[in-house]
Amino acid sequence: MKNKGWYFSKTQKKADSGVNRYHQGTRNRPGFSAFLDAKQREMIKLKKQLRAEAMTRGERMAVALNIILILLELWAARMVASRGWKNLIFYTQLSNALTALSSLALVGASAFGQSSGVTALRYTSVCMMVMTAVVTAAILVPMGGDPKMLLWGGSGLYHHVLCPALTTVSYLFFENHAGPGMIWLPMTVTLVYGLIMLWLNWKRIVDGPYPFFRVHHQSLVATVIWMAALVGMVGLISWAISLC
Repeated sequence: MKNKGWYFSKTQKKADSGVNRYHQGTRNRPGFSAFLDAKQREMIKLKKQLRAEAMTRGERMAVALNIILILLELWAARMVASRGWKNLIFYTQLSNALTALSSLALVGASAFGQSSGVTALRYTSVCMMVMTAVVTAAILVPMGGDPKMLLWGGSGLYHHVLCPALTTVSYLFFENHAGPGMIWLPMTVTLVYGLIMLWLNWKRIVDGPYPFFRVHHQSLVATVIWMAALVGMVGLISWAISLC
């Protein structure tokens, strides 16, 4: 697990520099290694206080942003509630549902600190949300999707723009980060989803809901290329986010 965002690093460096400057002036005192004088203990206490203060502020910001995110997700969910169980065939709805779940987990565990399980869940949901936004803007809209409906109005504004942006900002700047070893998580979830949708389309149980899943309207080669491109895209997104 990586360190938290820039706020923590900046505050930690400030505290460390104060202790280091004090150490340089007192390191050569006789008997220095045998005891800690009052001034040094004061500096160490200050360092701990600054670290605790930084963590508290950052965690509060993460909790606040995730509470807002939960409210936005609930509001957007009302707009698509009429679809019922059909929402489960949309990657958009699944990624947003996972985001709401991960935000609930983060807020619920805030009193105990962000565990590795919550971090993995948050990382997976953020990668999927970025994937949702990128596919919508770079693939679905150019292929003929209505940008007003998909990006700037209705549930699309929340599911494809506001919620992806908010969850990414919260994760990158105020939460614990998952390392590159977790890249396989969002890739696996996306691959499993894609294979299920291809099978449902093959059996004519559903049509789409995205054009690249319509196996009866494209060649096998086109389907394979689409799947490789989509899994590669979410892998690249996951790798980039893991490096932040």
